Amino acid sequence: MKISDLPPSYDSNGNAPPQIEIPPLPEGVHLLKVYSGFLQYMYATTRNFICENMPNGSKIWDRLEPKIIIVLCTPNGWDIEQQLFLRNAALKAGI
Repeated sequence: MKISDLPPSYDSNGNAPPQIEIPPLPEGVHLLKVYSGFLQYMYATTRNFICENMPNGSKIWDRLEPKIIIVLCTPNGWDIEQQLFLRNAALKAGI
């Protein structure tokens, strides 16, 4: 998935980007929707795991959720454009 959002200058050795055949997304599906859906899924899965597998998990989650800080890491080669894209996907996901 992340290969679909490579910056044009991406290459860890300073060479021209490799020619990679990336199939297009289905019509009407935008990359932002894919990323935001994935982030929503990860957040919901994490919440469900904590609530269902920890003693008092739901109470702990409810108490700590307002204080959650999410850190999104990006590869060194990503430019600000790709970092902003990921930020926008997180905002669209509601996290």
